[in-house]
Amino acid sequence: MSVKSLLLFLLRHPPSSRLLSWVPPPDDFLKINFDAAVRVSGCSSGLVIRGADGHVALAVGFQHSGITDPYLAELLAARDAVSLLVSKSLPRVIIEGDSEVVVRQLRQGDSSDSLGGPVLRDCFLLLASASVSLEFRAVPRTANRAAHRVAQRALLLSPLELCSFDFVGWLH
Repeated sequence: MSVKSLLLFLLRHPPSSRLLSWVPPPDDFLKINFDAAVRVSGCSSGLVIRGADGHVALAVGFQHSGITDPYLAELLAARDAVSLLVSKSLPRVIIEGDSEVVVRQLRQGDSSDSLGGPVLRDCFLLLASASVSLEFRAVPRTANRAAHRVAQRALLLSPLELCSFDFVGWLH
């Protein structure tokens, strides 16, 4: 490919459209992908942690009864990711989700949204107590498939099954 062809390709395809699959983090970082699934009775969160080698280190799902708004479901999934990184004392993390609105609010530290404000404030309070190098990134859904699969599966499990389900083994 010539330099001219490469430049034309890059101009016609911005970085966000080129990122079609999951990309590993730098060597000294972990990446947490989050996503949500919603049904009539509530929602679930799916979280997947991977390192630079791409292997799944941890995959977990959570259920949230009574939450049926997709925006709030994504926000709760993001809060679950933040809570996980704080509880595990992870020092260098990239958190990725496919909700551009949620990621933008987390990046900007904006908790003024009346619907999601309390959940956003929870995120910021959790992060204030952590010593972490953190970056939030919005990615296309195709780069967030594993977290989406975990969220969908968590939605179908009973609370007892959810506690003991091997998401890591199931993803492989």
